Amino acid sequence: MTEKFQVEEDGDVLLVTWKWFNLKHVFLAFFSFFWLSFLAVWYGMAFTSGMGDLGAFALIVYLFPLGHVAVGFGLAYYTLCGFLNSTTVAVGRDSLIVNHHPLWWRGNVLIPATEIGQLFVSRQVTRTKNGKSISYSLEMLGKKGERRKVVRGMTSLEQVRWLETKLEEKLGIKNAPVADEHA
Repeated sequence: MTEKFQVEEDGDVLLVTWKWFNLKHVFLAFFSFFWLSFLAVWYGMAFTSGMGDLGAFALIVYLFPLGHVAVGFGLAYYTLCGFLNSTTVAVGRDSLIVNHHPLWWRGNVLIPATEIGQLFVSRQVTRTKNGKSISYSLEMLGKKGERRKVVRGMTSLEQVRWLETKLEEKLGIKNAPVADEHA
């Protein structure tokens, strides 16, 4: 499993780091570039063609593409994160920390070790035009029964199971079945 993960163990602390990049980010970089280029041309033509003569219709020409602009910038940011970001999971006796860096991404967590009852793997299936997409998450079941996602969006069941096992070992948690756990 360590071909994807960079693993460092220093006494009581285990660090597991992996990069987000894969080939889909190359495609998304070209797609984002063309998407935003088209919108730049659209707005360039709208601002230079004297749309003021069209009255209320001119407003539609300017406002209609704003959703597309938001999608374009969101996609470009996601793509940039794919090229640059890594996830680091740090675990010691006191806490479990997940950090996505260098660009901000949701899902950073800090969980005191005393709150962790069990770690387990869940499976998410997303329906697409071409079938389905499957991803896996590492989740925590707290000692009071609360559930929390620790790491999301992993594509390899073997890798997320390896991560679960290593973290449970470091935290001294004995593996036990959890309702809704992916078998």
